[in-house]
Amino acid sequence: VWGNSPSRKGPGSQSPFIPVTIKGRRVMLFTHPRNFKGRWNRDRLHLWLTDNNRIFDIGQISIRDENAAYSSLLYKDGKLYCLHETNLQENYSLVFLELKEELNLIKSV
Repeated sequence: VWGNSPSRKGPGSQSPFIPVTIKGRRVMLFTHPRNFKGRWNRDRLHLWLTDNNRIFDIGQISIRDENAAYSSLLYKDGKLYCLHETNLQENYSLVFLELKEELNLIKSV
């Protein structure tokens, strides 16, 4: 879970961190929403990569501004998946995606 001060007064978000080995290199992948709309909005879910020296924004993985506060990543058999929540006008759903393009970008960096 990634957040700021425990004394904050607004909503937070849950972001998974998973260690993976890609092309012989150990890295950490995680998701975290970008806040483009301002206060308390978690509108666009992004995939991030770190090698413990720097952080790289792989890009947006939600389809639009879905208020995706919760997500989970899975790397299995050389494939990367994301399960994330959507909240469109208080209608909640789950979306399961295979992140093919994002994995190709990760392999190229």
